[in-house]
Amino acid sequence: MPFLKSVDHGVFFWLNGLAGGPLDYCLAWTTFLITPLIFIFVLIHMFIWDGDGVLKKFTWVLILGAAGGVLAPQLIKHLVDRPRPFNAFYDEIAQGKVIVHTTFQLYLSNSFPSGHAALVFAVVTALNLIYKNKLLWLYPVAAVLAITRVYVGAHFPSDVLAGAMAGIAGVWITYPWLKRFCKTGARCRCAPVLLND
Repeated sequence: MPFLKSVDHGVFFWLNGLAGGPLDYCLAWTTFLITPLIFIFVLIHMFIWDGDGVLKKFTWVLILGAAGGVLAPQLIKHLVDRPRPFNAFYDEIAQGKVIVHTTFQLYLSNSFPSGHAALVFAVVTALNLIYKNKLLWLYPVAAVLAITRVYVGAHFPSDVLAGAMAGIAGVWITYPWLKRFCKTGARCRCAPVLLND
């Protein structure tokens, strides 16, 4: 356990130590915009109506899947009560032993697991269930988005890894309800995938 903790902290300081340079323009802004962009994506689909309600039905399936991947991490976060990196290293920071870069804001709430990582991996997993793994290329994108949470000093790498796993697991756990949802009402774009597997 001490070894894993030292690796976790070592990777954190390496990634977080890159902050404050030109990468801020890409990575820091990316992490800042993750949640708003995902919600904009969902809202756009919510209000698209194409006659059969295909996109609107698809959006509800996506929401149900993502919700399953996000709610569990939020509950875990309150149970585990792990401090954010800035709080975890507060004494060392005060003594000048370490530096923790925080971009945009100082994160003080609980750290484990990462809600952002859970959200992006839940959405990507839901999309791949719907489109029969045709969007697997989104997983590396989700990984980069999740890593930005370490870059800005919001999470330890283990928080991000746990968040990603929770997001994926949450979608798979809600999968039976997604199938049931697709069986009711108008046809939906995911029906061939969810009903024929």
